[in-house]
Parts: sequence; C-alpha cells; structure tokens
Amino acid sequence: MSKNKKIKQSVQVNGNKIPRSIENPNSFFDESPKWSFQYCDYNHEQWGIDCNFDILPDLFLKFRDFERMTWRDILTTTSGRKSNTRNHPIPLSNLIADAQKRFTELNLSEIFDDEIYSLALTNKLRLFGFIDERGIFSLIWIDKNHGICPSLKKHT
Repeated sequence: MSKNKKIKQSVQVNGNKIPRSIENPNSFFDESPKWSFQYCDYNHEQWGIDCNFDILPDLFLKFRDFERMTWRDILTTTSGRKSNTRNHPIPLSNLIADAQKRFTELNLSEIFDDEIYSLALTNKLRLFGFIDERGIFSLIWIDKNHGICPSLKKHT
C-alpha cells in the first residue's frame, strides 16, 4: 500500500519573478579607459617595461589621447583597405610560443581569461594587456616590432 505523500512548503514561491542582470557585463564599452600597471612584465628582454623605457613619454601621451575616447570608440577604430579593427582581443593560442610560455611563467593564466587585448599605437608598436569590467586596461607587454602576434599582412 503506497500513500501519495505531498511535501509541504513553508514558503510559497511566486512564479512571476523574472531574473534581471544588475549590471551589463559589457558596460565597460561605454567607459573611458583607465590604466593599471600591476601586471606589467618588467623583465622580459624584448617586451618588458625596462627595455622599452625610451618610449614611455610617447606612451603616456597616447594614453592621454585614449582617455578622451570610450572603449567602444577605441575597439571599433578601423584602418587599412579592408577596414580591420586596430585594437582588438586576441586568443592566447594565437600568440607566439615564447609569449604563451612567458604568460604562464608570470602566472597570468590563473588571473585572466583566454584572450588578451592588443592596442595598436603605430604600424608595428602594440600594447598587450587585459580590460576588466570597469574599463581598466592592465598593461603586460610593449611590443615594438609586432612580434608577439605577428601579422601576415604586408607593412605590419
């Protein structure tokens, strides 16, 4: 003989609730950039801050120019005949082996996702880092020769 048992609920659940996001995960697009140097690689012989000290004054001027824009403006700026974006995320797997190895050595894979942002300052000069949900770009590397993620296009 089996009895149909019914579970009594102490609280009545209202089925009319709709989940809402408190914050838009892409809200950083409407923010002006801010800068962090907490994760900079100071010691790398090509991409480190120490070996690129000579370009820091120009770099700070470029940061100032970027601060007049939003991340949406920065990440949608195009150039070239095909109008490709100059500043964009790149999967870590697209970086050269040395950059992937250095990324692991710096324990950055424990902190950041599987993509890194590239900001183009000139035809060859690139900054590599991460943008968090507050619009803060954490600089990791300065690449003067477009070597971390080389392009197959001419003149880059």
